[in-house]
Amino acid sequence: MKFGYQILIPIILMIFYGCSQETKYYHTFRTTDSSIVLDEWRVDFKDKGSTYIIETTDNKNRVKEIRLIDNDALYNSDCYDVSIVKFEYKKRYNYTIQYGE
Repeated sequence: MKFGYQILIPIILMIFYGCSQETKYYHTFRTTDSSIVLDEWRVDFKDKGSTYIIETTDNKNRVKEIRLIDNDALYNSDCYDVSIVKFEYKKRYNYTIQYGE
């Protein structure tokens, strides 16, 4: 019986850790008069520069949140009103998108 607990506890911990695992990716961007342009895709944290995007994904590699950052603060612009985009996946092929906080 003791052997069963020694196997069961690590399996439960692996399932719990796998379900809550998030990954962050960094992308560089620039703005033009009419749009936001992605310059580089998935750059290293040290190479991201001062204007970048933080993409947070869940354990299924689905995007949970996108944040636009400028000089270590949320991107603020008179032309573009979006600095945070959140995605919520409810059921298969059903999702919601929320802009802002």
